[in-house]
Amino acid sequence: GLAESDLLSYRFLGATLIMGVYLLIRHPHMLRVGPVTLLKAAILGIGFYSLQSMCYFKALTYIPASTSTLILYIYPLTVTILSVLLFRLRVTVATWISLIFIILGCACVFSDAFQRALPPVGISLALGAMLIYSIYLITIQFFLREEHPLRLTFYAILFSGLTFSIIHPPVRPSTLTAMQLGLLFSIALVPTVFAITFLFRAIEEIGLYQPKNDPSI
Repeated sequence: GLAESDLLSYRFLGATLIMGVYLLIRHPHMLRVGPVTLLKAAILGIGFYSLQSMCYFKALTYIPASTSTLILYIYPLTVTILSVLLFRLRVTVATWISLIFIILGCACVFSDAFQRALPPVGISLALGAMLIYSIYLITIQFFLREEHPLRLTFYAILFSGLTFSIIHPPVRPSTLTAMQLGLLFSIALVPTVFAITFLFRAIEEIGLYQPKNDPSI
């Protein structure tokens, strides 16, 4: 199998190649970028997404993927708390009910983790990934103002790929099997290109913590 560093490098480099070819063919003007956009992409790609991915994948070496994923998906709770503290978000009754269910789910996850005596370092890494992802989502809300989501997605992914490649150069593609190449292509396309592009697009259209056209922003 591939080491986690190789998987991360090829995930983001592959995603950069796929998205770069698409933009070159369909939207070549999206490849033109200014220094402000590059700075935003570097902050997202290096400061947030790379660090969050490293924490998450490292957590998988200590605790099951199911537990890591459940911890990561606590992020709606932390995003709501941050939105209340930073933006004075008014929480509706429906939101409070949702948060109560999230808290109950958290209790179940951590109760199961303690009963199974899972390594605290794995739990800590998963929690770190969740917190970084929460702050990352809040940051995107601001960075997408006057930015096209496709352009910002491409350069954020590019910076992530370069970061992982510099930290740990991946194995040569010639050493990979056909099955590994197919798996890497799938990982680069679906949970990277599609997922990040759709996330950025959704936040641009409807906002994260409230509609972006709300005059209270």
